[in-house]
Amino acid sequence: MRKIVTLLIILSNTFPCLAQWKGFAPVQTYNVADVANLIHTKDFTGDGQSDLTVLYNAGQSQWGVMKGEGQGKFSGISHQAKEDNYFLSDIADFNRDGFPDMVISSYWNNGFTIWFGQSSGQLTKGPYMYTGTHGRAVKCVDINKDGIMDILSTTSGSGRTISLHVFIGKGDGSFETKRTYPSVLDTCKDIFITDQNGDGRWDVVVSSSFPWLLIFVQQANGDFVPTYHPTFQMARPALADVNNDGKEDLILLYASFDNMPGSDSLIIKLNNGTDYLSPSIRVPSFENRMIRPYYLRTADLNHDGFTDLVFNHTDMDGMPNDTLFFMLGKGHAQFEEPVAMKVPANVAYLILADINKDGWEDLIVSCANKTINVYINQWVPAEGEEKQVQVFPNPAASYFYVKAAFKTAHQLRIYNAAGLLVGQQSLKSATTSVYTQGLANGIYFIEITGKEVNSRQSILVQH
Repeated sequence: MRKIVTLLIILSNTFPCLAQWKGFAPVQTYNVADVANLIHTKDFTGDGQSDLTVLYNAGQSQWGVMKGEGQGKFSGISHQAKEDNYFLSDIADFNRDGFPDMVISSYWNNGFTIWFGQSSGQLTKGPYMYTGTHGRAVKCVDINKDGIMDILSTTSGSGRTISLHVFIGKGDGSFETKRTYPSVLDTCKDIFITDQNGDGRWDVVVSSSFPWLLIFVQQANGDFVPTYHPTFQMARPALADVNNDGKEDLILLYASFDNMPGSDSLIIKLNNGTDYLSPSIRVPSFENRMIRPYYLRTADLNHDGFTDLVFNHTDMDGMPNDTLFFMLGKGHAQFEEPVAMKVPANVAYLILADINKDGWEDLIVSCANKTINVYINQWVPAEGEEKQVQVFPNPAASYFYVKAAFKTAHQLRIYNAAGLLVGQQSLKSATTSVYTQGLANGIYFIEITGKEVNSRQSILVQH
């Protein structure tokens, strides 16, 4: 117990919370053509504002872009044609022209198509990449840490088990010949990127329709070996560092639909550096509310250095309703009571993203009444503190920006959750890029010092 108390004192003294969290602002609602089942946030036009991409169900022959106008506001949606059966997607800059590109996966067409971004904000159809069987989740990440974005694609279905396909980017929009790694599990649900064993290489976590978690562990030669981790019943997983030890832990959400207290559970398995076989940590406040979640998102909403949870709720038939919940983290895998939050209609999808670039993550919710609903995360600077420094996007993947109003050189230092210095550089311009390829997923503290500003903020690195 003495070690725990000492750590809390160090974190409190080293990283004071300079701002007061005020919760989410009243909703801003935007009408779209259909129910959006997938949303991304990127600057597609190069004007420095976050835009929203909206994808409907796989049968729709169009997808849309809502242009950002700044301060978390958006103009009307403009649509672009696509083929049927393309739906699951991710975004990255594959040809390094400064404009985001999009990968859209197709189940029945057995692969994915790349769309290249243009200065106009429109995307031009690029090559089709064949995977051999039904396309499922895709993820864009610099998997080999060479500074060039790669594509990870998963396939399964029609009697074929889950396979991971790795397309290594060349930096000009083309890719090396795919490498395929099979497994024995069936039906891919989602895909996550993490350094599970702390060896400095990215591993790939895949959830399935079975009570097992599939982890493709990256080897020194760049190949992947599938490993299997029991979850004891089918669960929806998420990864986040809930005990501030610098390692991402496994959050498992179970929904039994038997309407009995304790049957719907939130279980945490701490990452011991090798696997997720540590004793289960149950969250009683979650179980007592009989919440049946489907989507789960993690972030440090109130910038206190602890991971918070946001999730929706489903009925006895597994259908989403119009209620969201958030649980503020207290550290050491503990959380405050769930707080309910009503939205305009049944939830179809949700994300957390810093869309107004103030360093605080906002909430974007797609609802079944064909609307996109934006809730800006509100905060008030502490007394004597000015909003002179912005750190965005938050969470950050390969890099984040530091935008400052000062004119003289300042020093930036990055500390991990344990208070250890893990990076530093000078800030000499109004906007500086800070690359995060060498940082594991988790919460970090950004300290900026100089003649004009002394600022501390937290940021979530999520590759």
